[in-house]
Amino acid sequence: MQISARNITLSYQAAASFSSKDEAQKNIKDSLKNYGVNISNEELDKLTAKGENDSFFAMSFEISITEISIQGNLNEIANNRGNIKEFLNNFKDLVNDNLDSNSAKNLLLDNAEFGSKNTAKRMAEQIIKNANNDANKLRLGKDGLLSGFNEALKRFNFGDDYMSLANKTLDNAIKMIDEQIAKLGENLLNFKA
Repeated sequence: MQISARNITLSYQAAASFSSKDEAQKNIKDSLKNYGVNISNEELDKLTAKGENDSFFAMSFEISITEISIQGNLNEIANNRGNIKEFLNNFKDLVNDNLDSNSAKNLLLDNAEFGSKNTAKRMAEQIIKNANNDANKLRLGKDGLLSGFNEALKRFNFGDDYMSLANKTLDNAIKMIDEQIAKLGENLLNFKA
């Protein structure tokens, strides 16, 4: 996995401003390469086949896969299965160089930086902010979040003990997005044809 964490937010903002499907797809393909994930054009077409809002879906997908990757790798380290040196090289701006199994466990506690609540909050807040009170974009963002989550779990071989934390994180993020949709006075199941 090769990713510079300090560029994550910039990448989200850039993804939301793409003017075409091709531009959004190139960005997400390049971003996934940074994780060591090579995705075919056919796979990418399936992931981004969302019509006029391809760039919003791509942004949501990238948010999800990034956060799940960070959280999952910390879980691997916490359970003495991950490579601490590689993680520190990739995420040196997020954690100090004293990371060990116990430190990783502490980072994953429920209210800690990479626990389910804060990870979900980062994911949902980026989607909510970039949706700009558009309920359809929020629904699309939720779809991208789910797709990124599933893709991260498929691509990265995290231990089974991570699933509880991952699912809790996803549930928290989806709940925040659904609450925003409801605040806009929209039915959660109301889709435009």
